[in-house]
Amino acid sequence: MKKVVIDTLAGDNSAYEIARGGVLAKKSDPSLGVVLVGPKEDLLNAIADEGLKASDFELIDCNLAFTNHDNPKTLAMGENHTSLAEGLAKLKNDPECIGIISCGSTGGLLVGSIFRLGMLAHCKIPALAARLYAVTGRPLILLDCGANMDIDAKLMAKFAKLGSALANSLENVENPRIGLLNVGKEEGKGNAVLKEAYGLLKDSNLNFVGNLEGHDIFMEKADVIVCDGYVGNVVLKLAESLGLYASRVVGSVEDSEKAQYLSKVVHDNFAYTELGASILLGPKKICLKCHGSADRNGVFETIGMMKKLDEGHLITSLEGVLEQ
Repeated sequence: MKKVVIDTLAGDNSAYEIARGGVLAKKSDPSLGVVLVGPKEDLLNAIADEGLKASDFELIDCNLAFTNHDNPKTLAMGENHTSLAEGLAKLKNDPECIGIISCGSTGGLLVGSIFRLGMLAHCKIPALAARLYAVTGRPLILLDCGANMDIDAKLMAKFAKLGSALANSLENVENPRIGLLNVGKEEGKGNAVLKEAYGLLKDSNLNFVGNLEGHDIFMEKADVIVCDGYVGNVVLKLAESLGLYASRVVGSVEDSEKAQYLSKVVHDNFAYTELGASILLGPKKICLKCHGSADRNGVFETIGMMKKLDEGHLITSLEGVLEQ
């Protein structure tokens, strides 16, 4: 039986609410194993309220959350009995577990995955990738989107390989188009790192389409967009705010039928609490970081994403591109 591990603590919502997402996934797919980590009473209530039995799940009782105020280094050394650490331990030691989902600290998941799970060969630093949507509804991958603020050109080129494998596994895109986020389309644009990265990508076996500017991101000009974590995180947060802005504009439309349609379009493309999660690329198992505001529906959708990544043989694909 394939299992998913869910850290129910440290998000904006309660452990009960996050656990409900895992219970909904089990209800939808009884063949899926679900491991819930968090306060036992909350876990049991979430299971009972969906009409399932506790024996249908694996429960790890834990009341200590790893928060954004905690030092991620504590996950690399010494004792740490937070729900994140307990979940990572379960993931590492149980071969049936395919991955972990957390709504908590990105830094904690990043460091924890490196030291508690281990990294794939030829990859020392993981990249954080997010799925966005172009104006046509076609999905695109943005990475890095917040894990690594300063990266060199070689690492940027390696992240492009990881993004290409992800687009193939998650979206079934053959030979994904790779774009480099820059301040101009010409080859000589950008700082020294971007100029060198352009050369490395141009000479690689990837389907490199060149530089992309900010206004190209949502125009379906690439399937994978590569940048450093600083720029990527700004882009991701800007996309979130654009969704909220668009929702307000929709609210001003007097035609209720048209407003309802437009509201659905905005929701489907920008409802970041329900669109799945960011994906850490590099750890030996799948690690998904939900938005801190994710609710039961967001966790449910993220479990669906994890199943798709597993069915698409993500880890094997990553191993393949890293060996090249």
